Amino acid sequence: TTTSTTSTSTPTATAASACGFVAGLKGRREEEEAEAEKEEQIEGKEWSPQLEMFPEAISVFEPRQFVLVGCSALTGNVWNGQLLLFQYGLSPKSDGITMKEIQKVQTRSGITAVDFAGKTSTPLVLAGNDNAILECLQVSDDEKANENSDGEGLPIIPKPVCSLVGHEEIISSMSVQRSSASGWGSGLLTSSWDETIKLWDLAKSCQAISTWKGHIGHVHQVKFSKHNPNCFVSAGEDGCLLLWDTRTPAICGGSRLTRGEVVCVDTSNDSQHCLVYGTSTGNVIHADSRNLIWKITGKKHCERKYRSDTISCDDRVNCIAFSARSSSTKQTNNSGKKGTDYVAYGSYDRTVTIASYSGTAGQIEHGLGKPNIIRKHSGAVSTLAWIPTAPAKEREECENSVSFKPRDTLIVASWDKKLSLLQS
Repeated sequence: TTTSTTSTSTPTATAASACGFVAGLKGRREEEEAEAEKEEQIEGKEWSPQLEMFPEAISVFEPRQFVLVGCSALTGNVWNGQLLLFQYGLSPKSDGITMKEIQKVQTRSGITAVDFAGKTSTPLVLAGNDNAILECLQVSDDEKANENSDGEGLPIIPKPVCSLVGHEEIISSMSVQRSSASGWGSGLLTSSWDETIKLWDLAKSCQAISTWKGHIGHVHQVKFSKHNPNCFVSAGEDGCLLLWDTRTPAICGGSRLTRGEVVCVDTSNDSQHCLVYGTSTGNVIHADSRNLIWKITGKKHCERKYRSDTISCDDRVNCIAFSARSSSTKQTNNSGKKGTDYVAYGSYDRTVTIASYSGTAGQIEHGLGKPNIIRKHSGAVSTLAWIPTAPAKEREECENSVSFKPRDTLIVASWDKKLSLLQS
């Protein structure tokens, strides 16, 4: 009996030991997979992280291949916020990009607008808050000076170096000046629900140097021209699209919708005269700024009729953007023509639409092509931005290659608390 008991217990013990070993391997494998998912650069087409808060703004900083996402909690008694910093690069397996989260910064207020200022490896991170304050955080090139609890170097120093105070309501957007000479300037435009637009000189002062008031109601967005550092455009709740010049206090031109709001606007990389804007009624309109001329008659504004192209979606257009690269850097095809540019816009109807945009730079023959409608999110699309598929240093080496495909990647944020990547 003793022998029989001993002989039967041996395989049982062996089986238990084997099960424990397999369980240990499985547990270790799950840990490795979880770590790999966190640490490895994930293929763009599969990349869709779940966020803790609602994403409200995105900005791309190409010199260091950064993508900054600003979020707001929008729940509870305190609307705190979050800055998420990602780094992108070329995918070794495709012509797309890879993304990796490298830092998370908690903020006391919800983030409503983000941007980078500077062209060096240590730019300022600009975060507009729902408390009407704009905070400036420094990016450090000394990773050891800013480490987390695991000893990993983090780029953004969490403590703001300064705060810009001047608005009285939520900061709705910001735009950093890009000059034709250096590519970057120290000028910063901010728009607010307090009906004003302010200009700041980040190199000299924490006080606004100019203020404009031309809208009646919230100013939804402001955008510098990508060609003329003195010109900018604004979109308003009052249904007006207004043109401005930093050297004069008066409105330089504009247009008014017959109904609805102008929610978002972007200026072309190819021409200083071409722009697109989205409305609360679901229209996306392309226009030439040279034809948006106000005629003042008493207290009323009457705009001159102009040629424009319009495409529509089913709901409010929340965000719009031209693709990141101008036609001058696109590869020439066999017919001798430059590649196609793109316009992307996101809507309350949970869709992202990408429309081709081609023509001769500087002419009104620019137009919006047939839209490609994409539905990847279960919530409204809140913001989006274009990322050059090939980072600047790699693109310079690749552009002369016959096989180089100058496609940009679109990063999309939604109120389903998810991000996604789409290729043009």
